[in-house]
Amino acid sequence: MIPQERLDELWDFADPQASEQRLREADTNRFALPADRQELATQIARAVGMQGRHSEALDMLEQIEDQEPVVRVRVLLERGRVLHASGKPGQALPLFEEAARRAEDIGHHFLAVDSLHMAAVADQRHAWDQTARALAILYRSEDERVHRCAIDLYTNLGWVMMDKGDYPGAYEQFRLAEDAARAHGSEDQVHRARWAVARSLRALGRREEALAIQRHLAEARPEDPDVQEELQLLQDHP
Repeated sequence: MIPQERLDELWDFADPQASEQRLREADTNRFALPADRQELATQIARAVGMQGRHSEALDMLEQIEDQEPVVRVRVLLERGRVLHASGKPGQALPLFEEAARRAEDIGHHFLAVDSLHMAAVADQRHAWDQTARALAILYRSEDERVHRCAIDLYTNLGWVMMDKGDYPGAYEQFRLAEDAARAHGSEDQVHRARWAVARSLRALGRREEALAIQRHLAEARPEDPDVQEELQLLQDHP
């Protein structure tokens, strides 16, 4: 089994093409065990799918000999991701749920939480239940990488609530995401979490607070288009 931290080193989710290249080079140069190479192949397929090459990604996953439990979980999870990205959340959901069940069975907290997060994304009607399950696993884990997943879990719930018009609930979830980002995340994750908090404040009519946050974010990253868009909206419509 490849440690998640080693896989993280190969990934840049903002650049799946470069990630695919790094993953393919690692497949050639770093990993000798068949199970490790199969696990890595699931990540190559994920990078391919993120570039919109959905059929190719599914074909790659179909060819993986998934006898190892972790590989089997990753194949299910990545199949689900590709199907969800291609506009088939109904087909993706049972794969995410099966991946979560299998990951829990083998005690792989990260994959269980990741799978439940994707289930919450795919089925927003039950996002709260899926997220609650994921958080229960997360807070039982002592793995720092697992705890970092709280950022995405709370953020997703926040956007679900925003879509429903529950702005106070969204604000609370985004604040929890910010707390998780400060405790476990990167500077970029803190930045994005703060932006979401400000966005929910604007929705709540607390425009001065939102404006103060967005101005602070603009000082750090003046070319962030999302920040500039929010500043424009806040300044044009006081």
